[in-house]
Amino acid sequence: MKICSAYLVHIHRYGFRAGTPGEIVGVKIVSPDVCNRNPHPAYVVRFPDGIEDFVAVEDSENFRIISGEDVVAGRIPEVTR
Repeated sequence: MKICSAYLVHIHRYGFRAGTPGEIVGVKIVSPDVCNRNPHPAYVVRFPDGIEDFVAVEDSENFRIISGEDVVAGRIPEVTR
């Protein structure tokens, strides 16, 4: 079995740091105070400078998940939306 890190890349131009891979370091249940949204699962994404973001799992049409090998090889999804 081979295990490698997973990275999230926003492909929507309004996504936080669109086009830049951030490592998925966990999954949490978040309860946003805006829009009266119900608690929902979100990826915890950490960028190389240590900044973290929470990305709703259900928002999958706006991001792609790639491997650490993809990041090293430069196979980063383009911002297309």
